[in-house]
Amino acid sequence: YPDDRMLLDEQEAAIVELYEQRGFYGTRCRILSKQVGSHLVDVEVKVDLGRALQVSRVVVGGHSVLRYGQLRSILLGPAGWFGTYSDSALREGLHDIIAEYRRRGYYRARIVDKAVLTDLESGTVEIRIEIDEGPRWKLTFIGNEAFNTDELSNLATFRESGYVDNVEIEKSAEAIRSYYEAAGHFFVEVQWRLAQLSGNEQTLTF
Repeated sequence: YPDDRMLLDEQEAAIVELYEQRGFYGTRCRILSKQVGSHLVDVEVKVDLGRALQVSRVVVGGHSVLRYGQLRSILLGPAGWFGTYSDSALREGLHDIIAEYRRRGYYRARIVDKAVLTDLESGTVEIRIEIDEGPRWKLTFIGNEAFNTDELSNLATFRESGYVDNVEIEKSAEAIRSYYEAAGHFFVEVQWRLAQLSGNEQTLTF
């Protein structure tokens, strides 16, 4: 182990990656090891902590449903326009964007491209994302007296999966059926009908 430079390099890279995931870019690490006994190794880990980067600019393409300001606010969250950047915060922000699209019926919305441009000298980062909003599905419910539309909409499995096809719609119908049965409506019947409203919008009626 003390003389395995390749293994030590891998450990150094893993430590640097860990710090960068937490927002400290330009971090450097050096691991020094020395055999001090037959079964004893002295290991010294030196970390030169990098700097936190501030988000200076967000570029968004492919959107028409949500405005740029809305997408920027969702992406950056409570930290705001000059929030400190981290990989985990970006993943969370992208997840929140897709969740907002799905809440509005754009279940196939995707982030099709993203780039993070870091400038260690200025301590800033630029985020670029490209969105494919996809078609919109409008959910309607007929005969739902026991529960409101929001409750039933939240049961649609494609809100989580991002796929809308006959199999997924059938799963959603079964989820709605089970929800009614759990509330004591044992003889409920759930059917569905899909109709095209326009080129980019469909209505799904249960």
